[in-house]
Amino acid sequence: MQSTTELASTLNPNQHQAALHLFGPCLVIAGAGSGKTRVLTIRISYLVEIGIDPSRIFVSTFTNKASREMRERLALAIGETNAAKVWMGTFHSLCIRILRAGAGFLGYGVKDHRSNFVVIDQDEARNIKVQILKEFNFRESDLDDFDRFLSYSKSKLITPEASRNQASVQVYSDMYARYQQYLLSENMMDFDDIIVNAVRFLELPQGQRWRHRFDHCMTDEFQDTNPAQLRLLELLATNRNFYAVGDDQQSIYSFRYADMQIMLNLHELFPELRTIRLEQNYRSTSTIVEAGNHIVSNNEDRLDKICSTPREAGEPITVYHADTDIEEAAYVASRIHINHVKHGIPLEDHYILYRAGYLSAGLEMAFQKLNLPYHIHKGTAFKDREEIKDILYWLRMLYRPDDVEALLRVINKPSRGIGEKTIEEIRDHAKSHQVSISYVLTHLDDTPLKARAKKAVQGFVALRNMVAADIPLISPDRAVYMIAERSGLWDHYKAIDEKEGSDRLENIQELANIIRSYLSENPEATLETFVEDSALFHEQGEPMFGVQMMTVHASKGLESPHVFVVGMNDGILPSARSVTREQIEEERRLFYVAATRAQDSLTLTFCDKRSGRGGARVYEESRFLDEIPDHLKNYHRE
Repeated sequence: MQSTTELASTLNPNQHQAALHLFGPCLVIAGAGSGKTRVLTIRISYLVEIGIDPSRIFVSTFTNKASREMRERLALAIGETNAAKVWMGTFHSLCIRILRAGAGFLGYGVKDHRSNFVVIDQDEARNIKVQILKEFNFRESDLDDFDRFLSYSKSKLITPEASRNQASVQVYSDMYARYQQYLLSENMMDFDDIIVNAVRFLELPQGQRWRHRFDHCMTDEFQDTNPAQLRLLELLATNRNFYAVGDDQQSIYSFRYADMQIMLNLHELFPELRTIRLEQNYRSTSTIVEAGNHIVSNNEDRLDKICSTPREAGEPITVYHADTDIEEAAYVASRIHINHVKHGIPLEDHYILYRAGYLSAGLEMAFQKLNLPYHIHKGTAFKDREEIKDILYWLRMLYRPDDVEALLRVINKPSRGIGEKTIEEIRDHAKSHQVSISYVLTHLDDTPLKARAKKAVQGFVALRNMVAADIPLISPDRAVYMIAERSGLWDHYKAIDEKEGSDRLENIQELANIIRSYLSENPEATLETFVEDSALFHEQGEPMFGVQMMTVHASKGLESPHVFVVGMNDGILPSARSVTREQIEEERRLFYVAATRAQDSLTLTFCDKRSGRGGARVYEESRFLDEIPDHLKNYHRE
């Protein structure tokens, strides 16, 4: 292990100031590629070195990936034992830990001295919201509006009662209250509830000790904080040892109700705030860094920061003007093909970024023509795949017998002869007799079910009881296989794999591996706690082979030697939906994020005509291209 002094000796003066700032509020404005992760790691190491208990350090990160990388670096500096003690993770994962101790005071269920609520994923939350819409005589097509109302309210800590003053459709407040009532009755929380309920608990008298639980409160990507998250940080930093790192010019999540003004006005919350700027970019050539400076200088809402780099100018930025989107895609594919075949540059060193996912279609065709492998960073997350959800819902049902959503998911999959009518009769009987569905399943003789339906349900109940009895006798990873085999899901997905050439059985095997790793990394965890928190799980994954393609939003936090930003047209970047100054400025920040992913070369492409529904559409080049000085770019026309 290296000492903090040795590590700090490698920092530039501003990094050194930021890493060794110990007490009182501090805002670190960290430009792209400025080594902020290194600064955060060294600061934590130094705090531990001077005697701060690592378990009293709170560090929130934007993604699980960022948390893992920082903890790995930290382990090299202070050892794995100390690194493991630091409270580090995303806002949601850290708040879950707090709520396992405190959600009981908010009315959630408690088992073995810990709250055993389950976090539901977006699909399950959607299903519940749709049912509530129907209860209030709304259509499913109104879901998006209701969703936005809920997310807006929760991001700003607006309660159902207070929302009556905010809602343009007053009934949304009643639906909001009904939704929260249902979640509480079923011992569930959605993603937004995790932050809201953590704040609610910390504001209770019973949450007082948690408000003094941490000596130091640190947060990364502060520019993407919303009001609920700010309140959480404020409550945890009662001693005012608050340390925030972020870049206002990379604030691109207003659609998730992130508020950049929080960062711009942090001095109002902490008048004694110290501000340190990290302006040295170690990632990109000076051409790319200078272009980035010019791009963001056009925004009014920003903190002063001018980035520089010790790297040489490198090659100019290429701006390519094609007639059509087909020619644009062909140009990008041919450039990458030449780089790979003639110059030996790995395909994985090429990133293609775009404002909207539909722009990938033409690129895929161009790559297929040249037989170039590619990987698109999109699609269903591992935890949201059908076969994974089936196993997780089975586990939920076993640990939570009254979990209606889980039961209804698995009761007739694969088909056991338990149709919708049978399920509806069971639900109606439970409701009319004011008992749980689980109770009805064990008292079928009291129901009006026909003999055939009753026999099918009894068969399922017997299967459930047998699996529940055997789970404590085997390892958690083996439990995955047992459920898959006994439920019939293994044979069900085996047939699908053989027919479609898919890999669902491999995904089930991977789930067993993930559970095994989770339990080894979290000695106090159990299979039950894994199930409760599974909605927070994100597939770790390894870098995929081939050219990497993704939206600009998905590229946040990444970097690549060679970056292509396609679709540089007005109406695409900036988006046609962005009309106000604030909206255009966020689009400009999005462009800045895209450009500053590049280390060695940056290529920007656009076309005059782009195909779509109803025929080709004519576009102008993006206004942002004019914001890059001519001496930094080479302009090519097809």
